[in-house]
Amino acid sequence: MDGAWLEPLPAAAGDIQRILEAMTDEHLGVMVDVVGLEREAEGILDAGRAGVVVGRVVRDLCALRDAAGEVVLDATQPTLAPLFERGAPLGVYLTGLLVWSRSVTRAMRHLVRSTTVGQPAWLPTRKRLDAAKATHLVGLADDSLSHVEELCRSEPATEELVAFQRELRTLAQAAERLSRTLRESFTLIPAT
Repeated sequence: MDGAWLEPLPAAAGDIQRILEAMTDEHLGVMVDVVGLEREAEGILDAGRAGVVVGRVVRDLCALRDAAGEVVLDATQPTLAPLFERGAPLGVYLTGLLVWSRSVTRAMRHLVRSTTVGQPAWLPTRKRLDAAKATHLVGLADDSLSHVEELCRSEPATEELVAFQRELRTLAQAAERLSRTLRESFTLIPAT
């Protein structure tokens, strides 16, 4: 057996186009959701701990949204099509990350609305955030970056590929920063 079955099969152009369209649609949803959250959050940013947490999460979501926009836009370049071959991790990672971002935004809107009426819903928000984690496949960030690095080594790295690699790193860092903010803000710390 020569191991050829382990190699990813090239995706048809239509498959790649569907992946890119799905990512673009999800990113558009993230943009709309984050704008909605920003507007709703304006009224509670000085409402104690909830306002501080919402403010931090909104900043992190904006950074993630912007970094994702760069990645999604550049992903449409034909020279980057090998990154979306069947079995490649990037499409799954990006789509999952965008779905997670939308879920985080919805959870934070729930916290904002409950804070507006004077009863911040910490536990229900945390439950929503915990449920959203299933869509954010953190390990695929490293796999996706490794795949890009492998392409950079195996072929003469194009300017587009190197720029995309930087953008993908920035996106992974923004996702990690948001994840850390959520962990720090919604983890129960026992009283001493």
